[in-house]
Amino acid sequence: MTTSEIATLVSALIATLATLLTLWQNFLTRRAIESQILLDLKQLGKEAHYFEGMQAIINLKNYASYAEYLQSETVETCQTIYNTVDFLNFVAHLVENKYLPRQTAWNFYFHAYKIGDAKLLTWWIAGVRKDKFQDFAGYEKMCKAVSQISDFGIAKHESVTKNSIHKR
Repeated sequence: MTTSEIATLVSALIATLATLLTLWQNFLTRRAIESQILLDLKQLGKEAHYFEGMQAIINLKNYASYAEYLQSETVETCQTIYNTVDFLNFVAHLVENKYLPRQTAWNFYFHAYKIGDAKLLTWWIAGVRKDKFQDFAGYEKMCKAVSQISDFGIAKHESVTKNSIHKR
């Protein structure tokens, strides 16, 4: 093997190693950004009173109309629910625009969207949209997507997730 062939081989190895290191760095950067997004979402959820809002949604009576809801619930409860839906709408838009993987969002908020589909999607969304035409479109799409997953599919996914956690 000649000196130039050895130099070419060494150069190719160095280039390959540099490429691999760049790919690894990109992976680590993406993970860091996703982690930061999740930390920011946690903070936004606190500011939106997400857990209180979900509890309020869960405790809602079955209303026939948005007007009946506004007359029966306190202003604070209505605002907390609105803020929670607004927060979940933001998460849905992050997913839709590929800033956050859908599975990551679902790992945290899947059941919130499922509850929203059951409790708010018809009368509440229609009532809010009387004033703001396309309000909460991301939330609505995410609720509908979640509602399409069967209880069997949910149980299967959760059992796989639990098994993978226990193997660690």
